[in-house]
Amino acid sequence: MKLAVALLIMLFQSQRPDVHVTSLEKAVFEQVNAERIRARLPALQLDPRLSDIARAHSEDMARNNFVAHINPAGQTPMDRLKAAGKSCMFVAENIYQNNLYHRALTVAAQIVYEWNSESKIAMSSVRGWMDSPGHRVNILSSRAAKTGLGVAIGGDLKVYITQEFC
Repeated sequence: MKLAVALLIMLFQSQRPDVHVTSLEKAVFEQVNAERIRARLPALQLDPRLSDIARAHSEDMARNNFVAHINPAGQTPMDRLKAAGKSCMFVAENIYQNNLYHRALTVAAQIVYEWNSESKIAMSSVRGWMDSPGHRVNILSSRAAKTGLGVAIGGDLKVYITQEFC
């Protein structure tokens, strides 16, 4: 029995993945553009200023443990863009909360994790957006030409993703 428990712990609790915010942002960006190309739409341009705005919102969600377009200070996506000096004819925002792990199990009074890879987090996040009618409309909007992506990882192993469209 002890050997089986030890093997299960080793199987699931391999080292926590080394998820890098910038490479995860790039992977989500590439997945979103793959969806646009599949729908015969032009790829979005990555805008560093929009990414800074998106990243700041993701960091706010991670720090304050919320998932919403309007932050606890009452700022909307449009407010955040205006505060950063960015103006757009079209503004939309997608947010998503994912996890660094696929599942957690309690084995012999110890929590063990089945970790997600960066690519799995990116794919499942974009799939979640594509399965949501409102988020899907944003991704496939012909009015959007630029985008910014921001990721933050919370201390609770949650991954917060914000995408701004302009």
